Amino acid sequence: MRALPLTDFRSLIKGKTIFLLIVVFLIGAISNFPAKAFVRYVLPASIIVNGTSGTVWYGSASEVYVNKLFLRDIRWSIKPIMLLSGNLSYKISLYPFNGKIDGLVSSNFTGSLTYHDIKGSLSEGTLSELFPYLGIDGEINLNINSLKLVNNLPVMMDGNINIINLKINGLSDQSIGNYLLKFDPTIDSIIGSIESENALIDVAGVIKLETDGSYEITGVVSPNQFTPEKITVLLGFLGTPNNLNQRDFRFEGRL
Repeated sequence: MRALPLTDFRSLIKGKTIFLLIVVFLIGAISNFPAKAFVRYVLPASIIVNGTSGTVWYGSASEVYVNKLFLRDIRWSIKPIMLLSGNLSYKISLYPFNGKIDGLVSSNFTGSLTYHDIKGSLSEGTLSELFPYLGIDGEINLNINSLKLVNNLPVMMDGNINIINLKINGLSDQSIGNYLLKFDPTIDSIIGSIESENALIDVAGVIKLETDGSYEITGVVSPNQFTPEKITVLLGFLGTPNNLNQRDFRFEGRL
């Protein structure tokens, strides 16, 4: 194997040294940049932040208002090793509504955000506040391995969402049970399954979310031995059942 010329070797070492100096400079700048200054001069006016303390490297905020969301007791700490790969990554914890979420969020400065190991819960009232057009509500448990957003729209998702004590607004104040949404990573769209668990009605369905924000929810629903008569009657409005007493349903829209 031909030896590397001395001049090329020196250039290589010089290039790596300059890169490391730049990384060290960035780490130093970020670690000492006050969070209050970041909020004042960098964040858009649409994001309202109160009670900020610490730095961009490690800090907290008592309240954040963004996109109709109220978040409280937000804490963050940077993952410096990720800077070497060109990603700005933070370990975060926050309390949206009456819930709590922990996880890792990363940005590669191209307009996309990737979330990893998102775990937490959201209280009843969150679903109807965030997605009023769905007409449902319930407690939410999150166990998301990864979620990628581009231009604030989800384009990839891997993980599970449990809806506990699901209620259909306008139908009844009674819960119809627990339901599991399972998402597996795909290339062109987000696809997940819907499964009933200890529920008053049996549901099997598919959720498909396109990268442009359009969604489609399809599947079948049927009563079981625990279904109240009122709900059984309402299921009749979905049309004629098949030979398994299942009726088709379909919802579509845009986020």
